[in-house]
Amino acid sequence: MNLNLLNRYLYYQRKTFEKCFPGIHDVADDEAIHDVRVSIKKTRTLLLLLEYIYPGELDIRAVYRPYRKIFKRLGLIRDLQVQQKLASYLKQKTSANIEGYQTFLREQEKMIRFNVNTWLHQCSLPDWSSLEADIHSFYFRTGKKLIILKANEYISHRIQEAKKLSVQKDRTTIHLIRRLLKEARYMLDMMISVFKNKPEYKELQNKIKSIENYLGEWHDRMVALDYIFKYEQSMHTFFPGKKIRTQPMIKKILQESNRLVDKSLHEINRLK
Repeated sequence: MNLNLLNRYLYYQRKTFEKCFPGIHDVADDEAIHDVRVSIKKTRTLLLLLEYIYPGELDIRAVYRPYRKIFKRLGLIRDLQVQQKLASYLKQKTSANIEGYQTFLREQEKMIRFNVNTWLHQCSLPDWSSLEADIHSFYFRTGKKLIILKANEYISHRIQEAKKLSVQKDRTTIHLIRRLLKEARYMLDMMISVFKNKPEYKELQNKIKSIENYLGEWHDRMVALDYIFKYEQSMHTFFPGKKIRTQPMIKKILQESNRLVDKSLHEINRLK
């Protein structure tokens, strides 16, 4: 395969996307949606680097839009897959009777899957060939040395921005910190994949991944609060006299969320 380093990386993302995309319709395949979304996030990393080196020269939003639409809609299903697993965990950890909530989540997934699959049958898939041409031009215009230099700079900038924000604990700021670290980690993933034999990348990647795991669990719990609220609204609407015991579950979620945020912020400030 006679491709430059970045186009080879893009080639593997395209192949993953094309291999896993048919599986997103299979209810039993939990990983297909995840793998498609990861391939899109890795593809976006190339665009972020291009924009960082040559700001404003390419309409990144327009190029990424077809990928982003698929990413967002598949995320609706993925959230519900994760929420059902989290609900099973919370059932074991609390005294809450949450069978009704679990049924609610299953019904939500059926409805969302139907809507997303209907949309997918009508949407146009991304134009990989056009993106491949853009990345080919970008690589030869920039050169390997400058790409490495700017990628390192990008990673450092994202980490420093996250550290500056780590004095705050509100939900919006924690979401932003999570996004910054994800962008840094995906850039590291690309550097490790493309430019081998960089042990310092691997060490930093592992540290960020650990923080990401904490923040990912925190995010899942924040989404759970949103779904519990929807469930409560639904119950009050259709069964106004029925008692629902979601408070033990909410209390557990809030306790764990605070602990996860504290762990994350502590580890962020240890990054160099």
